[in-house]
Amino acid sequence: IDEGPDLFSKGPLFEEASISVVQEQASRLGALETGEADSAAIPPEQYESYNQNDNVTVRQVPTPYNTIISVNQRANGWNAGPGNLFQ
Repeated sequence: IDEGPDLFSKGPLFEEASISVVQEQASRLGALETGEADSAAIPPEQYESYNQNDNVTVRQVPTPYNTIISVNQRANGWNAGPGNLFQ
């Protein structure tokens, strides 16, 4: 198997990483702007504003998944189907 060039051997090393979940958008963006956070998701509508900020590097990364919400709209629950007619 050809593993290709050793692309990651010269990467920066660090001893630990800390991940914080900040649910409040204003707090998350404030932490990014003050340097308290090194990385944060920003709302798409604020892309241009942050992209013009010299203190912030913006990278657009496509989301690798879809969110699916299944909603049961049957009167008789999940039991509909062969032998159990939809109502």
